[in-house]
Order: sequence, then C-alpha cells, then structure tokens
Amino acid sequence: MSVREPDVVVTVRLHDKEERAIRLYEDVHTGGPGGRLWDASALMAHHLAERVDGSLSDARVIEIGAGLGLPGIVAALQGAHVTLTDKERCVDLLWLNAEANGVADRVEVVAFEWGRKPRGLKVRVEGPSGRSGAFEGPPS
Repeated sequence: MSVREPDVVVTVRLHDKEERAIRLYEDVHTGGPGGRLWDASALMAHHLAERVDGSLSDARVIEIGAGLGLPGIVAALQGAHVTLTDKERCVDLLWLNAEANGVADRVEVVAFEWGRKPRGLKVRVEGPSGRSGAFEGPPS
C-alpha cells in the first residue's frame, strides 16, 4: 500500500529565518469548505511565521474554523500549544495535517459547530491590554 502524498505544500519562513514546508492534505468531499486551503488561511500563516518573533513559545492559541489547520500548525511550530476547532467532519483531517507536520504533540483538536455551544471547551481570552474574559461550554 502506498502512502498518499500531501495535496498542498505551503512554504513559510519562520521568525528564525528557517524555511519550512508545511504539508497539507485536503478533502473537499468529507470536509466540505473546511477541506480545502483558503487564501486567508495562507495569509494568516505567513503573518504568524514572519512577524511573530518567538513570543508564541508556550503560548496557548485557539484557531476557530481551522479547516486544514495551517495557521495553527505554524503557531505550534513556533512553540505554542494549539487548539484547532472545526466541524466534526474536519477533525480527522486536522489530526492528519498536525501529524504530517510533526506538531501533533502540541495540538488538541476539538469539534465545534458554529451556532452551537461547544462541549467541554474552555477558553480564556487575554488581550494585549491585560483585559481578559472566559467562556466555558457545557460538559460533554
């Protein structure tokens, strides 16, 4: 049995100037719109790679509507602990992409459907001014 090759490779230059090829699998049949790479996702990934100067080390990051998980994978490569969220049908694809890029140990994947309360997802938001807030979904 042959191993399937990634569908998309996005090259980013991390803050330490190391170029990294991010390998992504797509699946528009199972994942729907979240199963393909969106331009906005690539732009955010490049922004994180080029403009974040190591400040993500041990940070906690959540990507809502992650799709293929590209920005979250870039954040994890820079040391962040990342929660990737998307519809249930994208969960396996998110795990596959995290594993393909060696960040599965820094990533948690949670099914989250827009318009519904997340189950067991706890989020604490802290802004640059030190203001914070919290949200906790009902337990699963």
